[in-house]
Amino acid sequence: VGPDSEVRDTDIFDSGGNGITANERLVTEAVRVARATLDGINAGPGAEIRDTDIIDPGGNGATLGDESLVTDTGVTNCTGTGIDVAQGSTVHNSTVTGATDGVATGDSSLVIRTIATQCTGRAIVLGNASRAQDCEARDSDVGIDAADACTLQSNSVLGCINVGIALGSDGIASDNVVRFVPAGNGIQLGQSNTVERC
Repeated sequence: VGPDSEVRDTDIFDSGGNGITANERLVTEAVRVARATLDGINAGPGAEIRDTDIIDPGGNGATLGDESLVTDTGVTNCTGTGIDVAQGSTVHNSTVTGATDGVATGDSSLVIRTIATQCTGRAIVLGNASRAQDCEARDSDVGIDAADACTLQSNSVLGCINVGIALGSDGIASDNVVRFVPAGNGIQLGQSNTVERC
């Protein structure tokens, strides 16, 4: 679909490429994409993915451009990254179960009330100057991997094997819970970070 397209109340099964390939400003709502050979959804900037389920994609669950929004969306069992958004994007109230990386953002992005679990790599990956709040990162290799100048607030990291929270430089981590990191560091810090009430 081209620019400014909307896909609603639609099921897409067993596609040989992406489930949906779109230009800028795609809107999906109440969509289910299952077993795409490549990405479940691959869209340009300004995409809005709402109330969507992406199941068993061969690549990423959703790959979206700058200033995109993902809300109330679930991604299950993807080969690549569950939700991969570029800079200035928001991921809200969504779930990724079984991926390489769960949620990955570009710079200046927000991840809020989102759960990422059973990832072979990192549950949540934040670009520079991004924020994660009220999220859960569970049962993955690394819980939250944040670049420079990130803010982590009121997140829960449980059962991540090698690192619970990794902060780059100049970050803030407050009111987070990190438990059960059997093989590595609970909180791993770069330079000039502030950690409080964790």
